[in-house]
Amino acid sequence: MHTSPFVIEASLDNFDTAVLAKSRELPVVVDFWAGWCAPCRVLMPLLHGLADQYQGKFVLATVDSDAQPELAARWGVRSLPTVKLFRDGRVADEFLGAQPEAVIRAFLEPHLPRLSDQLRVEAQAALKSGDAARAVERLREASRADPDHTPLKLDLIEALLIAGGLDEAETLLKDLPFQQHEQPVVKVLEARLAIARAVHDAPSTDALHRQITADKEDLGARHLLGMRLAAAGNYPAAMEQLLEVMKRDRRYGNDAGKRGLIAVFEILGSDHPLVQQYRRKMAPLLY
Repeated sequence: MHTSPFVIEASLDNFDTAVLAKSRELPVVVDFWAGWCAPCRVLMPLLHGLADQYQGKFVLATVDSDAQPELAARWGVRSLPTVKLFRDGRVADEFLGAQPEAVIRAFLEPHLPRLSDQLRVEAQAALKSGDAARAVERLREASRADPDHTPLKLDLIEALLIAGGLDEAETLLKDLPFQQHEQPVVKVLEARLAIARAVHDAPSTDALHRQITADKEDLGARHLLGMRLAAAGNYPAAMEQLLEVMKRDRRYGNDAGKRGLIAVFEILGSDHPLVQQYRRKMAPLLY
């Protein structure tokens, strides 16, 4: 009989701890089988072999459905073999019947721990503590370990924007596949980059307020103030200044007021009440 530290026999007594609780730490693959099932006898050695090859990146739990009918019923098993992958206490994926090894590997890969996962956690903690430079360092290291993992690239771009690494952030954004530029999260990052570019080396918010107080027609200062306020997350005040730029000179700065408003709209999302409100205010100025 095959024995392995990465394979357990699950039962009604231990399922909640050995499978559900364990799945909060790493993936648990549950193979529902029976001795009379010929495809089960084909599949089981493949699963055991993969459990050994992956060396603890997932746990394989086997359930003899004849001996554990309550478990099979609880998880809706109607044919054998049935394989369910548990993550965070719930079924994350499953397949039915005996499958080739390549198919099983493709089934497993999206759920397995990555070398970069811990680095990503450390980067998120660094951002929360205000250490954007360390977050960038951790995410660069993670990206080197896992260069094809897009969420890591997006995390790195965000950290670079916070840390002021605008050139690198822009390069990484441009290098994303074309279709990803249509994703909302990427559009938000592009909008944040545009705002950060606009206020790079700009006067302080207080200085811009003073310039506008001295000259209400100083649209350069008004535009920069709007972008400064957007960069600080004060979106209502930002949109009011950018709308005022449009009102005073629709063509100023190659439509800078409109472009600034659209950047804020991307960040907030089309369903946000402020976006709907300022779209209505902007509409009469477009024609």
